[in-house]
Amino acid sequence: MDDLHREAHLEAERQKKRRKFNRLGIEHHVCVICGEGEVLKLIVDHIAGRAYSEAVALICENCDCVRTADQRCDPTAGPNPENVFEVIGRWLCGLATYFEMLADTLRTFGEFLINLAKEGYGDELSFP
Repeated sequence: MDDLHREAHLEAERQKKRRKFNRLGIEHHVCVICGEGEVLKLIVDHIAGRAYSEAVALICENCDCVRTADQRCDPTAGPNPENVFEVIGRWLCGLATYFEMLADTLRTFGEFLINLAKEGYGDELSFP
């Protein structure tokens, strides 16, 4: 496959994923944890786990690997996946993982901005 056909194929795959995400009601096609924006690298993640809720978010394959490994530390499933306490507990565990991973991203961005400020960037700006 030559480069032109390859790029056309990849763009068709991107469009297919965008349509899928749009059908799920996901408007912003970026990883909610790290900000990855390449649509081909994004997957649909069930926040509380597929058995417990249909609520989803987009995360990239790298963040999914970390999240999946972390989920293995969650308590084992109870006998009834529809038990209200089980569902809420899974939601809280899922969100805790998102927040833990997001904290690393926020710290990286914060340190980046501080380093820019030390170099003089932003001196001309002010808060209203």
